[in-house]
Amino acid sequence: MNPIQYKPKDKDAFALEENGQRIAEMIVDINQGILSVYHTGVLESAQGRGLGTRLIDAMVAHAREHQLKVFTYCPFVKRHFQRHAYEYADVWQKEL
Repeated sequence: MNPIQYKPKDKDAFALEENGQRIAEMIVDINQGILSVYHTGVLESAQGRGLGTRLIDAMVAHAREHQLKVFTYCPFVKRHFQRHAYEYADVWQKEL
């Protein structure tokens, strides 16, 4: 499977493409040390393959590598962080 790429000039997104088509993306913004997550989407035909979680893993790795805190407006990411709070304690900014 193709790697997830951070594309700062393309909607500021973490994206996964397959056969030349974007099948999953996470829209973010990075400002003043905060990586804000706005939306996570996976094409219907690609759902059920764990792609949303792979996007989260890529985003969190990026945040850790660049010493960023993560604040999420995205319900999917928020639920995931809540379920695994200890795993993300070092990056999760619960309030702004």
